[in-house]
Formats: sequence, C-alpha cells, structure tokens
Amino acid sequence: MKFSTLLTPDRFRLWLMVLLVGLLSLGSYWILEVIRSGINTSVNRPVRTNPDYFIENFHFTKMTPTGQSKYRMAGKKLVHFPRDDHYEITLPVIINLDPTQEPMTIQAQRAVINNKVDQPDSEVHLYDQVIVDRPASAKSKHFQLLTDYLLVYPNQDRMQTDRAIELRLDTIVTHGIGMTADNTTQQLHLLSNVSSVVPPHPNKLAR
Repeated sequence: MKFSTLLTPDRFRLWLMVLLVGLLSLGSYWILEVIRSGINTSVNRPVRTNPDYFIENFHFTKMTPTGQSKYRMAGKKLVHFPRDDHYEITLPVIINLDPTQEPMTIQAQRAVINNKVDQPDSEVHLYDQVIVDRPASAKSKHFQLLTDYLLVYPNQDRMQTDRAIELRLDTIVTHGIGMTADNTTQQLHLLSNVSSVVPPHPNKLAR
C-alpha cells in the first residue's frame, strides 16, 4: 500500500489552522510572562529615598522675558530627592535683582523647594532664623523681618507665614502672628496679635 506525500487542499487548511493555534498559544504565553515580570519588578523594586545628586556652593539666576535679572538664589549645598522630586538647600539666600523694585535679601538656615524654581508657581519654604532685609534708601526706610518659617513665591514677588514674626521698620518694632506681603505692590498685612513699640521722637526727649 502506498501513501501519497502530497498535501490535499483539506490537509493544507488543517495544518494551517494547527499552526495558527500554536502561534496564538505561544503569543499568549509570552504576553502573560511579560505582565508577570512587570508586576514582580514593580513589587520588588525598592523605593529610592536617598538623593540622586547634589551641588555645592551653587548660584541660580532667574531672568525676565526681556533678559534682565529678576532674582538670584544661592546656597551652600543643594540636594535633590527623586522620590517626590523635591530639593533641600543648606544656608539659602534669595536676592531680589529687579531694577523696578527696592533691593531685598532673604536668608535662612535651610530651604525646601517642592518644584523647579523656574516655574511660575514655584514655592520656596524657608526654615530657621529667617531674615528678610531691605536696606534704607531715598524712597524707603530700613525694613527687616524675622521669623522661623517663611513661604516665598519668588516668581510672583509674594511671601507669607502663619508663624510669629518680628517686623522692624527703622526704629519701630512690631510683633504679630501671621503675615502676607507683596513686593510688587509694597503691601504687607499682619494677621493677628499685632503690637508695636514706637520709641519717642528725639526732639520730644530734649524738651
């Protein structure tokens, strides 16, 4: 008895179906393994809490759209934490360079920035021995603000705090709890428990 080695049309279609089913099975198995591998990798991958880079003695200058310097930020050390993409700065200093405004310097022991400083809504949280200083000029008296926490919006020329503050304007010393300030409009609001000490005028003492 002899068997034909030629494939009939029916046999060809049958083998083609078997081949397609086999390829689909292999593809499904491969996709399942990829999914399992991805799940295992994400589950077993440790969350990185250590910083990924740091910069020592850094300087950053923010420019206006017209190419003028708006402010400069400097610090002894800047550290980036990738887990939540925030920055920590040791001995931060912010200097206002806007020629349309009175020069002002803000410094503290440390700072935390939750997003990039070049974003419009950037927030700089300043902590411990925060000092805001504006020297006396022909247009204004010496201004100094002392507190232990200050939230600064450097791109909006605003700052605020909910902590106790000491405000010195020339020889007048004012204390209060909470403050909002806008350097563009030169407006400052103390929120509560406000008290001031006004020294007597020298001419009155001479009488």
